[in-house]
Amino acid sequence: MRLSASSANVNFTNVGTIEKPANNSSDQTGKYRMNELSDVTGLYVKVEVMPASSAWTFIDEIQVHN
Repeated sequence: MRLSASSANVNFTNVGTIEKPANNSSDQTGKYRMNELSDVTGLYVKVEVMPASSAWTFIDEIQVHN
């Protein structure tokens, strides 16, 4: 998962990446957290998910805190 930020919804800047292996359990839910993102500014946040296989990816909730 890659997190990017932009002040004008163009020219997004990569602020962090989380790499985790594919989940093989029957419950395929997971929580991912990116902390200590100092000096990140922007009005828009882009989350890109790069699946490890051809499976579907669903995001139910994203929290962004100031």
